[in-house]
Amino acid sequence: MNKVPSLLLLLSFPVLQLYSQTTVFFDDFSSNAKNWAQSTSGGSIYFINNGKMIMENSDDGSRWVGKAVYLNTAKNYSISVSATHTGGIDNYGYGLFFGAKDGNNGYAFEIAANGHYILLKFENGQTTNLVNWTKSGYIRTGNYTANDLLLKKEDGYWKLYVNNSYLTSVYANSFLGDYIGFINYKNQRVEFDNLTVSEWDASSSGGSGVFKELFYDDFTTNINNWATSSTDAYNSRLQDGKFVIDVTKEKESYSTFRTIELDETKDYTISLSAMHASGVDNYGYGIIFGLSDMQNCYEFRVSANGMYSVLKYENGNFSWLINPASSSYINKGNYYTNDLMIKKTGSTWNFYINNQWVNSYSAQKFFASKYGMVVAEVQRVEFDNFKISGVSKYASTTTSTTTTIPDYTGGTKIRESGNFCNMFSRIVGQSADRFKQFTGPMIKEAKYDKDHESTLTITDATRAYVSHASTYSTFKIDFGEYNNINDAVSRIEQVKAQIENCMPKYKIIKSISSTPGSSTYYFTEKTSNGIINTGYYLFAASKTGGAVTSYTATLYIPDKPFSDTYTYLTNEPVASEFATQLKKLIQESKTNFKNIKGDEINDDDDAYSKTFSTSFKLSGTKKAELKDLIGVLDYYGYFEKDLTSEQAAKQAHLNLVDKVKKALGNKYMYKISELSYSKKYQFCLKNDITGSTEMVEVELYTTLDNTYDVRLLVLGQFDNLF
Repeated sequence: MNKVPSLLLLLSFPVLQLYSQTTVFFDDFSSNAKNWAQSTSGGSIYFINNGKMIMENSDDGSRWVGKAVYLNTAKNYSISVSATHTGGIDNYGYGLFFGAKDGNNGYAFEIAANGHYILLKFENGQTTNLVNWTKSGYIRTGNYTANDLLLKKEDGYWKLYVNNSYLTSVYANSFLGDYIGFINYKNQRVEFDNLTVSEWDASSSGGSGVFKELFYDDFTTNINNWATSSTDAYNSRLQDGKFVIDVTKEKESYSTFRTIELDETKDYTISLSAMHASGVDNYGYGIIFGLSDMQNCYEFRVSANGMYSVLKYENGNFSWLINPASSSYINKGNYYTNDLMIKKTGSTWNFYINNQWVNSYSAQKFFASKYGMVVAEVQRVEFDNFKISGVSKYASTTTSTTTTIPDYTGGTKIRESGNFCNMFSRIVGQSADRFKQFTGPMIKEAKYDKDHESTLTITDATRAYVSHASTYSTFKIDFGEYNNINDAVSRIEQVKAQIENCMPKYKIIKSISSTPGSSTYYFTEKTSNGIINTGYYLFAASKTGGAVTSYTATLYIPDKPFSDTYTYLTNEPVASEFATQLKKLIQESKTNFKNIKGDEINDDDDAYSKTFSTSFKLSGTKKAELKDLIGVLDYYGYFEKDLTSEQAAKQAHLNLVDKVKKALGNKYMYKISELSYSKKYQFCLKNDITGSTEMVEVELYTTLDNTYDVRLLVLGQFDNLF
């Protein structure tokens, strides 16, 4: 954090500059001049009324409606619409249907009224998620709130936006047909308006490379190490999910910033939310950007009296880039939030307040790659959702050359190169197709799989290849081979830091590894109440050749990752006899229950494991035993045995789950897994996604006789797991 001089706000209006584009299709539905199909009977109706295309389902089906639009997909293009949810369920999608031949072949960019979005591909009736369901704070939730959806193709990528805010990007697929329109799932009513389809030459868009989220912080924790301090002039801190800057002395200003390696020559967005809590209303607060130090920086500010400005310091000399101006888009006064965004398109900075464009200025060269928040004069401001999207400075544009490589079909592919951060989203985007697009000639054949050279060259890795087995494939990236495990681990730590810097949406969790002396790092994504394990992981794999063992630092990207969603428990542990007993069992599990293990007993129902008696019974259990399946004991406590009522069993299961949640409390998390014969709540310590210690399961189990057991398992541990 550093001081900046205070500035008073004044008034002026520069001109917005845009690149040239052609509108291929537009409909505001003031009439049916475009001859859209309409239907007002059956389980789904769709018709034009009051300047809207209205789609309403009264059954569980999905419906689409579209028009043939002849778009030159070799160019850059955009498809946008305004969509208003006016009733029905909130957990199914609606939105744009495009590049379609019919209802079984096309693409859909959808949102749901509960604040999630998804990108789908339909081909011959089969559905592929190009982007999985993802929650976004940019989506306006509930009924009678309009959301503006935009899909933009630039530089070979589809970029998704909601309400002028960038969401994500994926590799652009080939259209399956010419139809563009709308799709609506299940029992809900949606009104569509202002469908716009535009195209422009690829060289006109300004900016290139892989546009992605480079940095995000919602300030739930200080994971990004923002400086916090307190003096007689200011106080800065994290509080209740906000970063608070409180300037307490007149003629003082304060800022906090950090380095983010954004390529300023490409398009980008910088945004945050800011709430004025108290203090003067005629001095500014907002985004500080492109700075090397406080003598060389840019600032985009608003003030609580409804003014905004853009200013520059160079070698300590101040100048206005945009003079202070009033705007009706600014929420005035205390305890009102304003969303600020700087959006560079081509050679122009565009400035937005609460998703409304207010002004523009010719983009300036940055002094350095530091970005943050600033507050001038005596006022308290709370910041949230600081986000930067663009192209990483170290993730230069993916380049295609004339160099070709044989592919697995016997044909050829163009070899492409780029660094890991730049290529990652492309690799993941092809996982549903088993990475066929990036599969080159076979380099090794084993009994169960075949390794193929990748057509991608990862410039900051030693090699990339695709391993194909009969039913699954894995894209693997080696970041180096080492004779010493410590060197391999050190390289993994470097890659981990690189990933966290260029892809901040991932929380990378360290866990146990099958390689002694190493760890496995799992990619997880943060959710509002837990984490999702994506199935991607980094670890040091050992390889023995003769008497020599070497280690590779390798990233594994499976084509069908088994992603798990974990929910954090938030309650304080509740003291009870059951809680005390459960904690004792968890402690006993760490010694494989040797202190409570009894004699081996016959179990005619289980031919695959040994069963042992135990004298330790949780209160409420009807039966308790220990089972040994693979050299480790697990504790089984039966709270219900051989119930004939499914409903009674389900209720008993939920009651036991609630009991365990209360006993364990907020140091734990859980996931739910279901099979045809079993439903489990699996509890483990927070962020221990391998469940290597302190793992408790509450299971509803259906027996071969179609009766039901409700049982609690505490899983034991090997003395040495591997």
